[in-house]
Amino acid sequence: MLPGFSSPTTITLSGDLEEGLDEVPSMPWMTIAYYTCEVILGVCAAVGNATIVLAVAVTKKLHTIPNTYLVSLAITDFCMGVVGIPSLLLALNGYPRNYGLCMTLLTIVLLLDLCSMYSLLAHTFNQYYATCRPFHYSTITTPNRVILHVFLAWAVPLSMALVMPMGWNNGDATKDLCVLIEIVRMDYLAFLFFVGMIPPFVAMCIMYRSIFKAISKQLHQLEDLEKIRTRLQVAAPSEGASKKDPSTGKDHPEGGNAKNKSPDVLASGISRQPSIDKNDRKDNGCGDGSDNCGKMGRKANDGGTSS
Repeated sequence: MLPGFSSPTTITLSGDLEEGLDEVPSMPWMTIAYYTCEVILGVCAAVGNATIVLAVAVTKKLHTIPNTYLVSLAITDFCMGVVGIPSLLLALNGYPRNYGLCMTLLTIVLLLDLCSMYSLLAHTFNQYYATCRPFHYSTITTPNRVILHVFLAWAVPLSMALVMPMGWNNGDATKDLCVLIEIVRMDYLAFLFFVGMIPPFVAMCIMYRSIFKAISKQLHQLEDLEKIRTRLQVAAPSEGASKKDPSTGKDHPEGGNAKNKSPDVLASGISRQPSIDKNDRKDNGCGDGSDNCGKMGRKANDGGTSS
């Protein structure tokens, strides 16, 4: 006891403190807003994830290995929206009154939180190998290994969540209240946060960073290929363009067009060859009426008379 203060004064101060705490104004609008947000979140989670599960179940084309991880994550979030959020809202108000049912609901809430994290980790692991290690993807994501990954995404959280009802709690079976902060110990919540939540979160951040770098590298490569293709398209017409001969002032084709036209010129020359030979025969037959033609004609007449 400090000097100068008596015990009645100390009791009076503690009583004033309790009265001050009781006089703190309640804020029902914040409670209503919180409950409204939780209900909306639960409904959206239930409807959206149920749609994903039904779409994958009905469509055979969606029965793929990546969608296995997606369905596992969707089932976890669906259960959280249907069971987890209502159980959390009940526990915040001290319900249910049964101790065993209260412990079961709190365990389910913790289990679904952990399952959601580890299912997302398994999905990220699949995306990492599909993007960054495509050559090893077929060996890592075999059907048996995918089943093992999904099983671990549920088994590891279950082993962590069952520690709480098995003894790591502050629960009292004689009390009827079911309050989360009174039953669940703070050191257990710290264990879940630093051991169950932080390592998967850090692993996902590392994998998503690698995925981002791999996608950025592929996009830069595609941009370089697009630039090369554009340059080739621009260079092709310029190579085939015609130029003017400075001596004649006429257009003449470039080497590329000349090579392309050479088969046509050769074909036209071959087609004209018979007509040229025929004209040569006419000229040799003295079709032009020259003196040589007259001499040849006289020789032919002489030969005919002598015969």
